[in-house]
Amino acid sequence: MPFQYIANLFRRFRALRKVRQLSPLGFFVPNSNVKFSIHSSSRILVAGKILFGFQLSKGSPFATFEKTVLHLGENSEIIFLGSATIAPGVSILVGKDARLVIGDQVIIAHNTQILCNSSISIGKKSMISWNSLLIDNDSHDPVDLKGKKIRLPRRALKIGNRVGLQANVLIPRGVTIGDDSVVSAGTILRMDVPPSSIVYSESKLKIKKGFKSGI
Repeated sequence: MPFQYIANLFRRFRALRKVRQLSPLGFFVPNSNVKFSIHSSSRILVAGKILFGFQLSKGSPFATFEKTVLHLGENSEIIFLGSATIAPGVSILVGKDARLVIGDQVIIAHNTQILCNSSISIGKKSMISWNSLLIDNDSHDPVDLKGKKIRLPRRALKIGNRVGLQANVLIPRGVTIGDDSVVSAGTILRMDVPPSSIVYSESKLKIKKGFKSGI
């Protein structure tokens, strides 16, 4: 039996030992393609049925990323407040002392990345489409011209209930999205969104004629 296969089984076993039920209905089902990196002091808390690394409804595209990743750093936790479906190709990384909360009936589509180094929450019935990126802190502090570190304030990234994030959305630190809002495809969101709003970014397409590609 190959060493890599045995190592993967061991990591899977360690990860499942970190699962704690918040209700009798809570259980965590990882697909065989899930790659685990779980610190001994981290926790996975579940209140519903969690399908991790499984295909979404019929007709959804396959993932382009080979692995579905769950990384939990030292003293970190991920809390599922109900059922959730995490598609193949998704990467969820929760850093040291960080906390990720995912509400009931949340769907996270293929190739999305969630990088939580402080605090991220996703409200119930929210849907995150393909290739999106949520990052609350890049663990990097800039410096001024004298080389002195500039401490940036830490603000949680909060996504409300019944929020829809369309494909290729990027949301950096400190953004709050109100309930029942939609963020349109390709948006880089740098400001808070009030409830019941549609967010989109406009850019004018410019075409210059009289050139050839040279191919």
